[in-house]
Amino acid sequence: MVVGVVLDAETRSEFTDISLVIADDETLQNLNCVYRGIDAPTDVLAFPLWESREGLGVDDTGFVMPS
Repeated sequence: MVVGVVLDAETRSEFTDISLVIADDETLQNLNCVYRGIDAPTDVLAFPLWESREGLGVDDTGFVMPS
């Protein structure tokens, strides 16, 4: 599975939680509008499962901005 390959490549020694939702364009558009203020579908939305830390490229809604 792709997630396993990515986690192995990260070589993290701690446990990691991942939650994955596969959704249609309508659902993605709704989530994108609610959390990012963009009324359009997108391919991927990512949300942290922990509190954000300063300097990590996180906007005021908790969305991790791409670098």
